[in-house]
Amino acid sequence: EFDRILDLAGGRTLEAEALPLAERESQGLQVLITPVRGLEARMDFAADLTAAGVLPVRVVIHNGTTSQYELDPDDIVMVRSDGERVPPLALPAALERIRQAPAPSADAPAPDLSTLSVQMKEKLFTAREMRSDSSAEGYLFYPAATYKRARVRVTEAQSGETEGFMIEF
Repeated sequence: EFDRILDLAGGRTLEAEALPLAERESQGLQVLITPVRGLEARMDFAADLTAAGVLPVRVVIHNGTTSQYELDPDDIVMVRSDGERVPPLALPAALERIRQAPAPSADAPAPDLSTLSVQMKEKLFTAREMRSDSSAEGYLFYPAATYKRARVRVTEAQSGETEGFMIEF
């Protein structure tokens, strides 16, 4: 999996690592969507969430335009390999999936749900508007599955025009 940025102004998908930071920060409205699995998830959370049935997805949005955009995190959907669009889980639903998941092994302790709850709430992507030259980042949580792309919709505040795009993984 590669991190990908979709540049709405240029209509092109770019490898995140291929752009210098200064160039990434000066181009249009950019969205970086990164599914985070296994040990990488343990760096940000007190458990391997994917093993517990929840896929954390890092969302980073940078608005390098002069326009203001509105968005709803529920409009950031993942698309499974069978084509089904999957909206993010509400935090209580994600925590319930983790609570019900079987322990990874007999000698491994169950995840500390109170610690996880705090971590997931603190890192939750909650942005509702993107002002000119602003950035937002956080996580959304999806049922663990194989996803082939993400679909994101934003609305340009002044015109009310909705822009939708897909990011391939």
